[in-house]
Amino acid sequence: MTTPEHDTVEEEGARKAARSGRGKSVREIHLQGIAVSPGIAIGRVHLLGGGDVDFETRQVGADGVAAESKRFLDAVEAARSELRGLRKAAVGQVGEDLARILDAHLLILEDDSVIAQTVSRIASARVNAESGFHDVVNDAIGALLARESEYLRDRAGDLRDVRRRVLRRLVGTGATRVANLKANSVVVAKELSPSETMSLPKKKVAAFLSDAGGKTSHAAILARSLGIPAVVGVEGATEILRDQELVIVDGTRGTIVCRPTEKTLRKYKEEEKAYERLESALTSLADQPAVTQDHHAFELSVNIDLPNEVDLAIAKGARGIGLYRTEFLFLAKGGVPSEEEQYHVYETAAEKVAPDKVIFRTLDLGGDKVFPSDYAKEKNPFLGLRGIRLSLRERAHFRAQLRAILRASARRNVRVMFPMVSTLEELAEARAVCREAQRELAERGIPFDEGIEIGIMVETPAAAILAESFAREVDFFSIGTNDLIQYTLAIDRGNERLAPLYEPFQPAVLRTIHGVVDSAHKARIWVGVCGEMASEPLALLFLIGLGVDEISTTPFMVPQLKSVIRSVKFEDLRLLARALLKMQTGREARAHVRDYVEKNLPHLKIYL
Repeated sequence: MTTPEHDTVEEEGARKAARSGRGKSVREIHLQGIAVSPGIAIGRVHLLGGGDVDFETRQVGADGVAAESKRFLDAVEAARSELRGLRKAAVGQVGEDLARILDAHLLILEDDSVIAQTVSRIASARVNAESGFHDVVNDAIGALLARESEYLRDRAGDLRDVRRRVLRRLVGTGATRVANLKANSVVVAKELSPSETMSLPKKKVAAFLSDAGGKTSHAAILARSLGIPAVVGVEGATEILRDQELVIVDGTRGTIVCRPTEKTLRKYKEEEKAYERLESALTSLADQPAVTQDHHAFELSVNIDLPNEVDLAIAKGARGIGLYRTEFLFLAKGGVPSEEEQYHVYETAAEKVAPDKVIFRTLDLGGDKVFPSDYAKEKNPFLGLRGIRLSLRERAHFRAQLRAILRASARRNVRVMFPMVSTLEELAEARAVCREAQRELAERGIPFDEGIEIGIMVETPAAAILAESFAREVDFFSIGTNDLIQYTLAIDRGNERLAPLYEPFQPAVLRTIHGVVDSAHKARIWVGVCGEMASEPLALLFLIGLGVDEISTTPFMVPQLKSVIRSVKFEDLRLLARALLKMQTGREARAHVRDYVEKNLPHLKIYL
């Protein structure tokens, strides 16, 4: 969060822009993107444009092929050296785990097939090095962009980053696009590469936004680590925004305000100050328990994608890990990690959060997270071979993952959870594989927690309807609200045109969650909630009122949600939850919560 140094200068700049009549319109424009790193920033646009490196395609004679191939190999080696230096510097800035993102770029430059294909293209097409390398990488990018997986599409950015780096060397322009950055800049690009994000002078950057990108892009992950507000997927941002004009970036809501009026500027400055006061106040809550004013305690834990996030979660005051998404370990490797590799990661996480718990969700590939394999070619991957279905088909890999998790459970703070379970038969098969893994470890004399708690994600209507039956077979539930809402409302949560219909306060969603919580408590098992709904303060009021036992959220949201929990009374919110369960529309339910906050919890109005 960054406040302009001279408010009056900025307001005058906005007025001058309005008076100048630049462009077709000077009216205030609101753009919407994907919020990937929270915070509010007001700053000047530093436009990076398309980021492509201009070059000419030249035909070369047979006697020029060797020279062009050497030019290419020299450029690759120079790019490798540059990346190694950047990686070394990045360790001190973002830590070893995130610095490893650049290892993927180095691997591309060390990939024999990429090198060989480029040399072959130069020779066969008789073109210069720039053209040959551009075409080879472009083919690979096209293959990734054709995938339905958001994760794989985001990896295309790594290839583009490498392509730019090598092409700069070939054409003789080594400078990066973030050079000459002024203080309080909002960096705007079609796509901000991971290496550029790492090389940003943090003190000069207020925020960044891009036309492309998603929540799993490396640049988004790095922005969160650096604490820089960021919004990605802002279609047309580089065409609409002008260099050095004033812009507001709301990294919490994913909103961009271009050419703000004085009234809008005042509003966001007040919000920015309120946000800063809140952030300052929240730092004192790290060691405080998540307990309501009438002494009803909740477990407030975190969702983890990457190992480096564990330390951040602890620093933010989380009590354990409520959802460790193990698939990102597989995706980062681009294949199946060995049992030993998995064990090292799981054991490290368990050790760091001990004595608090860590729940490892077994592999949840499929849907929007897939390998480039035959499984990725399904016409409807969200209803295809994903989650537990894939694990039960690939039993050898499933058993190896369970052995790794069980080995980490020897310190008695590990839980295991199966994703996308829809039938009791699937649960029985998964538990049978778990017993096989336990027998294998016992035969080898390897210790593990023989009483390890086993739970399921409740994220399909089938599991919710059968919650009473499932509750008799497991030790806990974790309600995965992202998929549960998607499947309950039959809405693709990744479809931007349907975004307004994806409403957690729809009565069908509220009543489904209530039924699951009720079934769990009747069976005397605990129930948690994860997903975006668990990170929304207004929705949290409903979940508290239902009496859920655990909330698992992103590390950055822990202080805010803890503040909400500590400022309310459980008995009051029980009444609120009962009222919401009687609502007939999502609009009515959300309006009721907003009115409740306005009248009874004015200190929470910042979240409205």
